[in-house]
Amino acid sequence: ANNTISNKVVVAGEIPIITFSKNLNLTGIYNQNFTLPLPIATVNNNVQSIFYSLVRIDDNESISTVATINPEGTQLLINSAGSFKIKAEVIESSNLDFAQASAFSKVINILPATPQIIFDNTFIKKLTYLKNYTYQIQGVSTTNTDSPAPILSYSSSNTNVATISGNIVTIIGVGSFSIFVSCSQTKNFNPVFNYIIPQLINIQKA
Repeated sequence: ANNTISNKVVVAGEIPIITFSKNLNLTGIYNQNFTLPLPIATVNNNVQSIFYSLVRIDDNESISTVATINPEGTQLLINSAGSFKIKAEVIESSNLDFAQASAFSKVINILPATPQIIFDNTFIKKLTYLKNYTYQIQGVSTTNTDSPAPILSYSSSNTNVATISGNIVTIIGVGSFSIFVSCSQTKNFNPVFNYIIPQLINIQKA
C-alpha cells in the first residue's frame, strides 16, 4: 500500500498597521472639554474596523479610570486628573486575510484645573471703627468641585488695621485693608495662593 503524506498549509493573515492621528492631543485639563481627532487612528486596509479603549500607562492592559471612551472612539469623558493611553484594536477579518492587531497611543496627561475664587456682595466696604470689632467672612466660594472640598484660608493685607483668624476678622484700627484668599490643593484642582479680593475695606472712625 502506498502511504500518502498530506501537508496542511497554514497561511497567516496579513498583519495590519494601525496609525494614530498626528492631531491627537497629548495634554488636557480636568473639567475642560477634550477634543478627539476623527478618526483617532487608521488601519492600512479597508476591511477591519478599529475599536478603542483606555489603558493604564504602566501595563497596557488594565483599564484606566482616568477617562472613558466609547468603542467607536467618538466620545471621551474625563473622570479625573491623571494619565492614560488609548488602545486601538482590530479583530481578525472573517476571511482570515487580516490578523488581529493592536496599537497604543503616546501617554495622554490630564492636568489638574486651576479653580476660580468667587465672592458675592456680602463684604462690608466701610465699617465704623470700633476697637476689637469682629465680623465673619462670608460669601466666598470656589469652582473646585472635588469632594472633600478644598480648605479656604484668609489673611489681611494690613495687620495694623485688621487681623484674621480662621474666617473671623478683628478690627485693630482706622485705615484700609484687603483680604487675601488661599485655596488648598485637591486631587483634580491646583492650589490658589493669596488671591486678593478686589474690594478694599475702609475702616472709619466712629
